[in-house]
Amino acid sequence: SSRSPFIFDDTGNSMTESTNTSAIAGRLLRKGLLMPSFIFSIAFNSFAQHPVRLVPDHYTAREGLLSNHIVDMAEDARKAIWISTGPGLQRSIGSEFETISTDAELPFSGHLHFLNLRNSQLLISHDGGLSLYDPGSGHFTLAYRLPERLKPGTGESVQYEWSPMHPVLETNHHIWCWSPKEKKLFALDRSDFRIMDSFALPTRSI
Repeated sequence: SSRSPFIFDDTGNSMTESTNTSAIAGRLLRKGLLMPSFIFSIAFNSFAQHPVRLVPDHYTAREGLLSNHIVDMAEDARKAIWISTGPGLQRSIGSEFETISTDAELPFSGHLHFLNLRNSQLLISHDGGLSLYDPGSGHFTLAYRLPERLKPGTGESVQYEWSPMHPVLETNHHIWCWSPKEKKLFALDRSDFRIMDSFALPTRSI
């Protein structure tokens, strides 16, 4: 049997390296990219075994979207659909689109990325750091403020497929985030979002 290249040790504060850094980097960083094809594969196999008639609905800027280019999407614990675009953030229940305004707890609204957490909160990454949305209270909380060293510098190209602190994986005690600027994985404590550890990856793994 093959050995996992890394051991996630959530009784402590770190991730212990075993052998192959490229393998774990690929697994973590492709997590978001492989998800749609994985879901499609499940859906295709299910429909092949149990054919159903689907009636698609198409939503574009004509129906109320801020843009026809979608950066990311997520469904929260109350079944609301969150839609990230370049111009801003929207939430939809049914066919109505509500545009979400920025405030002190959600200081940016463009090019956001989402991660559903085990406690039913929605983690939202943006140019200022990380915000939490609680579907129960309907409130945002700025959980992590991005330090200047992790922000894109003047003249640096911005990769909109990644946030400056991009959430990749939640484990028992940590939320692992990718920094495209430093080419590192950061382990943030789940309770207070302090950086507990960081782990550099070889450039060829990205």
